[in-house]
Amino acid sequence: MIQFCALIPKQVLALMEYLHSAAGIVGPGPSPVSAATHRQCSIELKNDTSDYTLYYPSVYLNSGCCSVPFPPTIRSSTSGEASFTTTPNTTQGSVGIFTYDLFNNSTRSSTEKAAVLFVVPTDLNSVAYAVGIFDHSKECGQDLFKEMFKTTKGSFVRAKAQGQSLTHKGRNVTIMATMSNCSNAVMKVEISETNF
Repeated sequence: MIQFCALIPKQVLALMEYLHSAAGIVGPGPSPVSAATHRQCSIELKNDTSDYTLYYPSVYLNSGCCSVPFPPTIRSSTSGEASFTTTPNTTQGSVGIFTYDLFNNSTRSSTEKAAVLFVVPTDLNSVAYAVGIFDHSKECGQDLFKEMFKTTKGSFVRAKAQGQSLTHKGRNVTIMATMSNCSNAVMKVEISETNF
């Protein structure tokens, strides 16, 4: 018989962890299942334009939640960041889209919006992203998500995250992005004036 009072605290903790794992009891802290399925996407968006302000961000999430939101506006030559992660206690990844209206500082109007898709599912072979420029009237919602996630025709480009850069040229601005392929994916997006 084991004399618990004779064991030092480290040994007691190790014994408890062993007994819990043998009985299938999960103690405090992340379970092996949740640790294996935690997904996060951190996004840096840089406004490299001189004529546009990015404003009115909108987000649609198919799965996951926003842990750090984008700023309300991103002025010329500045950046903004956001983070999206899995919903606690679920096995789904972090999947969604976000948009920013492109406000022309000269005309004081917005006719287009930039849209970005990020897909960081539990299956790391399926990490993907897309970038595009759409008409200002296009809503950031399920329809736009399905368009960017499932179709191949449109005002955007999409690819798996395998080290390449994506570029989509619109009438007025060009949107470029790179994305890492891991459970804590990082995406870097740049918007600049289109030069023909």
